[in-house]
Amino acid sequence: MKEGDPLQPNAVPSAAAPAAPGPPAAASAHSAASDHSEFTAVRGAPQAGTSAELVLVLAYILMWTVLLAFVYFGFRRQRRLAQRIEHLEHALGAAEQDARKE
Repeated sequence: MKEGDPLQPNAVPSAAAPAAPGPPAAASAHSAASDHSEFTAVRGAPQAGTSAELVLVLAYILMWTVLLAFVYFGFRRQRRLAQRIEHLEHALGAAEQDARKE
């Protein structure tokens, strides 16, 4: 493990003289070595709360549950409505027969 290695977790940059003002080519060699904008892997970091895959699966489960419940309750309501219409038609037919008898 070298001092100033940017891939190591707690790396300390080597003590180098600051870049002197001058042409950008001379300053770019030093700035590339001490560039801290690159990704550095941190080992032993705590994991995030929930993974995206878990959230996606739960969303699909919820979506299908809501859809199936909607279809089921719609079917039940339609069946009750059909029974009620049948009952009303029967009652209307009985009322018409009673009216004819009188």
